[in-house]
Amino acid sequence: MRRIVLSRLRLQWTRYVLILLAIAVSAAFATGSLMLGTTMQHSMVSTIADSTRNADLVVSEDWENSTYAETEETEGSDPEDPESLYGADYVSSGDIKQLQDIDGVETVWAPTGTAVDVESNDSSSPVLYIGTAPEDPQIFPWELDEGSMPRGDGEIALNTTQAEQLGVGVGDTLTLSSPSPEEQGISGAESYPTGEDAEVTVTGIVGAESSADTYNGWVSPEVMSTISPFDTDLLPLTSSAQIMLLDGADLETVRADIQDQLESLPGDTAFLVQTPQEQTEDALEDMAGAAAGLSAFLLAFAMLAVLVAFLVITTTFGVLTAQRARELALLRCLGATGGQIQRSVLLEALVLGLVSSAIGVAAVVGAGFALEPLLPATAPIDVAVAPKDVVLGLVIGILVTVLASLGPARRAMGASPLDGMRGSRRAERIPWVRSGFGLLVLIPSALVLAWAAFTHDHPAVGVVSGIGAGVGLILTSRLWMPAIVGVLGRILPGGVPSRLAAANAIRHKSRTTTTATALLIGITLVTTVLTGHAVAQKSVLDDLDRSMPVDITVSQQVDQDTLQQIEDVDSVVSVEQTDDAVEVDLERGIGSTETTTAAQEIAELTDTEAYEIAANGMQKAVMVDILNVMLWVALGLLAAAVAVSVLGITSTMSLSVLERTRENSLLRALGLSRAQLGAMIRREALVISAAAGVAGAVAGWLLGTGVVSAMVTDTIPVAITVPWGGLFAVAIGVLVVALVSSALPARRATRVAPVEGLASLD
Repeated sequence: MRRIVLSRLRLQWTRYVLILLAIAVSAAFATGSLMLGTTMQHSMVSTIADSTRNADLVVSEDWENSTYAETEETEGSDPEDPESLYGADYVSSGDIKQLQDIDGVETVWAPTGTAVDVESNDSSSPVLYIGTAPEDPQIFPWELDEGSMPRGDGEIALNTTQAEQLGVGVGDTLTLSSPSPEEQGISGAESYPTGEDAEVTVTGIVGAESSADTYNGWVSPEVMSTISPFDTDLLPLTSSAQIMLLDGADLETVRADIQDQLESLPGDTAFLVQTPQEQTEDALEDMAGAAAGLSAFLLAFAMLAVLVAFLVITTTFGVLTAQRARELALLRCLGATGGQIQRSVLLEALVLGLVSSAIGVAAVVGAGFALEPLLPATAPIDVAVAPKDVVLGLVIGILVTVLASLGPARRAMGASPLDGMRGSRRAERIPWVRSGFGLLVLIPSALVLAWAAFTHDHPAVGVVSGIGAGVGLILTSRLWMPAIVGVLGRILPGGVPSRLAAANAIRHKSRTTTTATALLIGITLVTTVLTGHAVAQKSVLDDLDRSMPVDITVSQQVDQDTLQQIEDVDSVVSVEQTDDAVEVDLERGIGSTETTTAAQEIAELTDTEAYEIAANGMQKAVMVDILNVMLWVALGLLAAAVAVSVLGITSTMSLSVLERTRENSLLRALGLSRAQLGAMIRREALVISAAAGVAGAVAGWLLGTGVVSAMVTDTIPVAITVPWGGLFAVAIGVLVVALVSSALPARRATRVAPVEGLASLD
């Protein structure tokens, strides 16, 4: 049997192309999800470890064991006193620098930082974060591309990213100035101290890998004392301090001495004294939960693609087994047992799963490393793949293929040799066990989801019940999908080809249902995401409009010409001038880019600052941006499931047309033209796709509305809406799927001559 299987795969490989692609896509998506988690972990390790690569010990605040007394600004406090600003028990950079006096310590880098505006001769930059450079350059963790680190007054080193943005190099002059307290969003600005402007010369350009560091540039302590409100030693420590030991110094002894001195500092701040490796391990432990959550999130979408691939493989193997009925019957007549027939189908699935999974895994791993050089040099991403990622990707691909073939293999084993030689088929039966279980899942889940939607503030219940309702819908599809296909087939215009298409789709209910269900999953999820986004955005914006009805308020009177100019600004919907202000409404649903542009233009027209007038509009815009990012991320992750479902319809249609070669040739002999035959096949694909589209759109709208309604609180009224634009895009997508999936089968069918087809054994 092994030779028969291998020869069949070799001689009839064209029949397996689409199923190979479906398995490869699902295995690639699963491997890619695992690989992304590994890459994140590896990148975090590299980023954290690289920033302390030259240090022997790292001093950082122990947030779990530090306590802070609540401080209130009292009358008579001195804004020029750092204790009045930072608290009486704050730890300064100077306090940490005193660790230099401990035996065995060679150098201490206790960086502090401040936000600055940077201006060059040709350009300016938004607020940057500048830190103090170490007095001993050998502890600095980054390599310089050119020049040297700042050592005296009037010197600065920039990382590559900021140097390119400012268009400066070594020897160029910059002006550093402290942003106003208003720009920093600091209340009580009238008493907040600021530093002085400083003119500095660029002495060095630090490599792009430093862009992952806290600071955008580094200045000498003298410059930091100028641009900050206080002397450098009086400023609070803003990041971990790094310590380099003398050669021969005992690390544990020095660590204990450092810990003792830190504990003697005033206040209740606790410190950790760790090696760089220990700090990296702690950071990874803190990030492990978030990384695991993201990996699980991505893997969930990968499993959707695997589920769709499972349905596609089941259908394809079922069709292939039916097509080989005579071949299998002949083998039974020659002495092959039912068990041997079953094992041959499983072996076929195993070989296909192994080959296609290997292709998918190799493709995604290769793509990951190929794309790494294209990433920005500043991106702290180091592509990595663990052996477990490859192994799990292969196992998932092989396992889903073998499991999907169990049903067709069992049917092949139980097939009657006599029926096979005659070419007859057993009547299709409704899978009552699966359908019954589906109803047991669907009905309670739908009821719970409805309750959660009406009562609100039940996010976990809404998500779980929504998933349950979706699973129940899929399991029961055999009960209702043929009816939808039949209705759409009857109303589809086009005469005889349309009626024949509907009849062909309904004739093999299991095959049609499974094929449509694969696409149903993708469309339901896409529509759910689109509906959830639309309902959430409208509900949130309605709530914000009630509390903040005006997007931009200019607290002054303007003349009529200026009022007209404001009205002509892009994204402005209406302008109203009251007794003491100009109130501007912007287009609903625009993002922060459009809002910022409009605010800047209005600010120029009214001689005001953009940050003073656009607070309400920016708050709405930020929320829109967040929801839009979530939407596109979800749609992008669902793309694999949709792609696999398209491959499934194409595969099913191709094999179905191959199975009906004699039937199609007989229709041609009876007068059906090539064009009519092609139209029949295309409309069959359209009927199946449309049935999945209609059912998926309705189910997705109900699920999306229900889940979002369950998640929002009672304080935000849910605004029920229909994402017509998204649904129109889904409809166009369904039409495209039908045309794409039927193109190859229609071409193949119309090229077969009637005489040749009637002579075919299949």
